[in-house]
Amino acid sequence: MVAKIKLAIEELANEFDVLIGSPGTDRFVLGVPATRGNVTPTPLYLGNGQATIRNFKADKDFIQLQGNSLSYGYDLTPVGNNLSIQRF
Repeated sequence: MVAKIKLAIEELANEFDVLIGSPGTDRFVLGVPATRGNVTPTPLYLGNGQATIRNFKADKDFIQLQGNSLSYGYDLTPVGNNLSIQRF
């Protein structure tokens, strides 16, 4: 089962969220990439902020961004069994 977690779009800076992974495979949606039907990539985090994903499994879990992490100002840092994602 793929758990889908979508963050609410808020026009607030300094958003801080904790997302919790399940024992199975998880998909964490932090942005919507451009596609043929959606030409504008859409971030779900606006402004500065941080999401911490607890129980993140790099070999099983997926993170969806609106583009790649370098182009859109994301910093992904493993912290033990968690993953810290900061937007700057």
